[in-house]
Amino acid sequence: MNYTVPYNGTFCSRKKIQKKRTPSREALEIRDYCRTHTFSVEEKADGEIVDHARGQPEMLNVRPYTPALQKLAAKFDCGNSYLNQFLRSPDALDAGVGKTFVFLTENAESIVGYYNLSCGSLDEIEGDVRYKIGGTIHIGYFAIDEKFQHQLQATTPNGIHLYWGDVLLEECLSRIEAIRSQQVGVSFVTLASSEAGERLYRHHDFEDLDADITFSPSHGEDKCICLYLPLDY
Repeated sequence: MNYTVPYNGTFCSRKKIQKKRTPSREALEIRDYCRTHTFSVEEKADGEIVDHARGQPEMLNVRPYTPALQKLAAKFDCGNSYLNQFLRSPDALDAGVGKTFVFLTENAESIVGYYNLSCGSLDEIEGDVRYKIGGTIHIGYFAIDEKFQHQLQATTPNGIHLYWGDVLLEECLSRIEAIRSQQVGVSFVTLASSEAGERLYRHHDFEDLDADITFSPSHGEDKCICLYLPLDY
């Protein structure tokens, strides 16, 4: 049996077209620099941290989080107890919650940072009804260990300072683009930011939700700043 609904000329909210926009010059420069250079970090036995940046594009040492890496979470501390606890919890390994990726030092003995990805949608609100604008990849958790925070990694030709948060976020966005092109069609990236992380995301073109669009935040995100990034330019 063929089940159908009335067709009104579009399969998504009309707001989808309005949300396409041109990326900022700053975000483009950050993206180009991060994707044409290699970044790595080494933590020596005495605790000394040695950073490396080379003008050859290679992938960061970012891996899917597995039970074998869970022992490293005990010493991860980003300064936010909620984000620390998530990485140590079974939820970080639960595919039903999302997929967690960890950025490791070269010797794979410490976690520099991590993020968690899941799927969702961005919706337009009309009265009491929500209409889907487009699919999203949601960055549910994103954190850098305090030992690696505020460490300048590079300066772009136009003087933009890049830190580990910038580098890992660009790797995350590159992964999302690969997921989009090969596996799941999405139009946006969404996240719920703390006040401390807001500047990082705006640096990469994330913006506030319009008054009539929304996504459903997860538990613990309801008091955060909801931001999104359109992927269609």
